[in-house]
Amino acid sequence: MLATVATLASAAGAPLPSQSAFFLSRSENRNQVHYALSLDDACRPVGTRPVQVYWRMLERGPSEVEELLGVEQPVYGLEDSQPVEATAEGWRVRVSLKAFPSRPIDITTARVDGKC
Repeated sequence: MLATVATLASAAGAPLPSQSAFFLSRSENRNQVHYALSLDDACRPVGTRPVQVYWRMLERGPSEVEELLGVEQPVYGLEDSQPVEATAEGWRVRVSLKAFPSRPIDITTARVDGKC
């Protein structure tokens, strides 16, 4: 299950999510690309593109984050479409990495014991 997404300030000053649904690890350093789902209080995905992508710059510190650069989008970025569907248990968001558009990833949310 996913926890409610909080925010923290990036180096550029824009808010970025601090918790992620999943992440990709790098082999050359400890930095990670995170994919975070923005949820409202009812655990419903927020907006037409509820999944945000950002770097967790662990080489610089545990709370350091950055947005993806334009040259990184073809590898780590997401396709524009992020359909959101209601399910019997909660919600589902389907995303696809630009590098693997034919392999979609479903992220599901549900309310369990009053928490997302």
